[in-house]
Amino acid sequence: MSNAVEVRNIYFSYGYEEVLKNIDLSIQEGAFISILGPNGSGKTTLLKNICKLLKPLKGEIFVDDKDLNKIAFKELAKIMAVAHQDSNVNFEFTVYDIVMMGRYPYQKRFKSESENDVKIVKRAMENTETWALREKSIHEISGGERQRVIIARALAQEPKILLLDEPISQLDIKHQINILNLCKRLNREEKITIITTLHDINLAARYSDYILLMNKGEIKAFGLPESVLTKENIQDVYGIEVKLIKLDDYKVPYIVPVSS
Repeated sequence: MSNAVEVRNIYFSYGYEEVLKNIDLSIQEGAFISILGPNGSGKTTLLKNICKLLKPLKGEIFVDDKDLNKIAFKELAKIMAVAHQDSNVNFEFTVYDIVMMGRYPYQKRFKSESENDVKIVKRAMENTETWALREKSIHEISGGERQRVIIARALAQEPKILLLDEPISQLDIKHQINILNLCKRLNREEKITIITTLHDINLAARYSDYILLMNKGEIKAFGLPESVLTKENIQDVYGIEVKLIKLDDYKVPYIVPVSS
């Protein structure tokens, strides 16, 4: 199986602050990857390098077996979609218009959306439970609703690779599970490669094929959830002691912090 994304020894700095150090990573097509780590560990910066929002100081990135530097943004948008946690919209667009923007890579200049565009947008909005919000201004809805709209826009691109930066951070538990279930279904049924940053270790363990654990801009561990999420790794990265509780229905133990 070929790689959806290959990161070769990249480094990245904000000014004099080194944020990513020697990141070497291969992500297979069709995998569901969760990136974990404390705040400031480089999770979001890594995603932004992969989607070409930032350029590494050293190293190379390949997407769909192509050098990222040689892929035009519009062509990249047909391969990869991104939902950032800090996506801001400064104009009074409706929710429907925002999601329709996801069809931009496929639309020809001066042409309006096609019936197929409308069909794809409606499906993306129904999948994210945002269709009922379609006539509202993006500024009239809650933060959690807006987050689902941004994910719907990404899905409207029909990507082969979906990058999600903290996609469930502002959602209630129902919508957290719904979004992760949707991502898992898209991953399994449509073979979309999912790369997401998460804070919830237990949800990451439940949904992911592989876990990338980062700390201080470096990869601490990468592999199956049960091999990465050990007491020792969590203690080293997060600085807390945990218990691992085995549940009958799950291969990976449930992780519970030990109170001091």
